[in-house]
Amino acid sequence: MKKTAQEIWQEYEYALQYNDTIGLESRVEKNENFFLGKQWEGVNAPDLDKPVFNILKRVVNYFIAMLVSDNIGVGLSLFNRKSDGVNRVILTAVEEQVRQVMEYSGFHSAMRGILRDAAVDGDGVLHVFFNADAKTGRAGEKGLIEIESIDNTDIFFGNPQLAGVQRQPYILIESRRSVEDVKEEMRRNRAPKAEIEKIQSDCPRNDALASEYTYGDKVSVLTKYWREGDHIRFCKVTRNAVVQKETDSGLERYPICYMSWERVKNCYHGMGVIDGLIPNQMAINKMAALAQRFIRQQAFPRIFFNKNKLDKWVEGVKPLAVQGNPSDIIYADTHAVNMSGQVGEYIDRFIGNTKELMGASDAALGNVNPENTSAIIAVQKATAMPLELVKQAYYQFVEDFVRICIDQMRAYYGKRTVLTTSEAGEQEEIPLDFSMLGDMVLSLNVDIGASAYWSEMSNIQTLDNLYEKGLLEPVTYLESIPAHLVPNKAKIESDARRRMEMQEAAGGEEVKEDAMPQMQTMRNAGDGTKGAADGGR
Repeated sequence: MKKTAQEIWQEYEYALQYNDTIGLESRVEKNENFFLGKQWEGVNAPDLDKPVFNILKRVVNYFIAMLVSDNIGVGLSLFNRKSDGVNRVILTAVEEQVRQVMEYSGFHSAMRGILRDAAVDGDGVLHVFFNADAKTGRAGEKGLIEIESIDNTDIFFGNPQLAGVQRQPYILIESRRSVEDVKEEMRRNRAPKAEIEKIQSDCPRNDALASEYTYGDKVSVLTKYWREGDHIRFCKVTRNAVVQKETDSGLERYPICYMSWERVKNCYHGMGVIDGLIPNQMAINKMAALAQRFIRQQAFPRIFFNKNKLDKWVEGVKPLAVQGNPSDIIYADTHAVNMSGQVGEYIDRFIGNTKELMGASDAALGNVNPENTSAIIAVQKATAMPLELVKQAYYQFVEDFVRICIDQMRAYYGKRTVLTTSEAGEQEEIPLDFSMLGDMVLSLNVDIGASAYWSEMSNIQTLDNLYEKGLLEPVTYLESIPAHLVPNKAKIESDARRRMEMQEAAGGEEVKEDAMPQMQTMRNAGDGTKGAADGGR
């Protein structure tokens, strides 16, 4: 494995050459311009108006909103193993920690940017890392998991023909950092002074035409991850200096989450939703520009007058003095020429067809007025169909993030006091050694599911109907309702279970709330008598 600064930089240059062969950077720049509305870049037509009908941005934002509007629930369980009491407590505590990581790191907010990058540029990339200096709010405990989004032009796989992250021989990440920041990190790493002095500003991507203002006091830093044995190792280098020496991260998974909007065979870079529709967008803009030019030139009448008789034409009712017969001042006006109605129809049809191809028709947009739950569900399914494959990739992305978080908890958290929820529904603090996750990660099953509003409402309505018909017990009914819809659900569930047990002990009669303490006393007394009788045998 290549580990010196020069060797790693050579790998980086080879990766840049590969990206050039597939035209990645030029394609990303073009897609970004079209998404942002800069759709006439490079067109040399100073006398032509340049209107923009940006249908791509509207549809992409709709897709992103559809994907991130779903609530993502993360549940942990042991694969092909029965969870005993101890494992259940651990899994519940880890679930709470994963939710805290998502909240602290702003994962849900970051996912909007990730999906936007995937839709426009083709790929969404998230780098998960452990900040050892972050405060946890408890004395003696430091370190939290954080995230950062990475452009797909700044990450390079060791095998570019292979899309799987965890199967890569190595991964390079490029970042532009200030020179002083890099030097300070090297001082913390106790690098030799001569090595620190090698850090100087450089041009981004070896661009000789880049001005000093473009790169300022920035330097390109490459972080290399590679697998060696069961662990992931990493180092940081510049072109000619080592920022951080080879280090064993203790991780078993690459800390990279990666998703493509549309997979491309034999390539780790995907295609965005707007890649193949840019020609359509250009045609719409050109047709609108020509229509606007026609209206400006032909839709308004023009006045022609005899310049030999009159020096200039003055608008308004002010009288003009002329020499000779005023009738000799000859003028004429041209009538407005109507533009063919086919132009507007063509533009509307072109826009409609393009939206249809993107999967954003009126039916998919949900522009209907459903009158019942069945119609709402039908509209929801119709809306989600074009995004189903992307949604699965999105769920896999979140699952990868959860697995990476658990891997980093195992490697870095150590022994901590965590807040969890007991079976009685009460919050309690328990000590937890996260290193024990090492034996559980391999058999861990992460379940991710969307809980859209109307699906939940229809499910609850079904539960209500079953309960009213006597087909569900109260405890089963409560267990089936999503927890976030019932405040303090665990406590209510526990009370209902206790009430049902007391009712059974009372011979099936209804037990009132004020009779519960008495029933519990009677039951305890009965158990004690039974125990004494058993002991006398």
